[in-house]
Amino acid sequence: EFDTFVPNAKNLELGSNSTAEVSLGNLNLPSSSIDVKGGSLNITGGSVGANGNLEIGGAGGLSIEGNLAVTGTLNLNDGASTTYAGNKIDVSGGTLELAGTHSLNSITTNAQTKLKINNSANISRTDSGFNNFSSLTFNSGNSLSASNMNLTIAGTVSLSSQQLSQSNGILTFQSVPSLTNSSSLSVSNGGELVLQNGGTFNGSSVQLNASVFKPTGTVSVTNGGTLTLNETSSVVLLGDTTLNQAGTVSWPELDLGGKKLSLGSTVS
Repeated sequence: EFDTFVPNAKNLELGSNSTAEVSLGNLNLPSSSIDVKGGSLNITGGSVGANGNLEIGGAGGLSIEGNLAVTGTLNLNDGASTTYAGNKIDVSGGTLELAGTHSLNSITTNAQTKLKINNSANISRTDSGFNNFSSLTFNSGNSLSASNMNLTIAGTVSLSSQQLSQSNGILTFQSVPSLTNSSSLSVSNGGELVLQNGGTFNGSSVQLNASVFKPTGTVSVTNGGTLTLNETSSVVLLGDTTLNQAGTVSWPELDLGGKKLSLGSTVS
């Protein structure tokens, strides 16, 4: 057990077969990496610097007794356990890598936080909170599911043969999302899909079930792509919107809100 841990550019790894409980006190990890593949790491708080990496493996655990600031990388594998004891991990300006199922109740992010998905991930909150990210990318795997939370992506999102779903929350794209190669985007269970600068859906599907579509800008659905709303969904224009979509468009309910809706020549 240590009061303070400074690795001095050395890395620390607990093997996947480890059952050790390692207490490092206050963590100061400016540029090294700690990989807890097994066993548990207990810290009283501290920081992970811009070039630091803290990874908790599938058989590993992290327990914090004070707040932890991460401007480097926090990587939570599928099966990783976390105990916060009322404390927070602030990944503002850092990178959050996720695989498997995780609650983000005690994880704070901002519009400069990068979200990276390793394999596939399911994220949720139980506190009606929200998380902002600068970008969403997939290192491997192809799906992200978010539930009971609001999720905002500030930068451009490009999905290729990947799936993104949102249930009971607001999914906001502040830049132009691009879906290609049979990607899918689904919003359900009282959710909202907010496109603040339109979107491009090329050979991909967007589906809303019992949810609200809130676009502004140009929404393009091309090359056999689909944008469908079930009978309990609706559309509320946030601003002037242009829809380019081949074939028939069926929206159960439309609230213009004083805004202008323009239909491309291929819409019938």
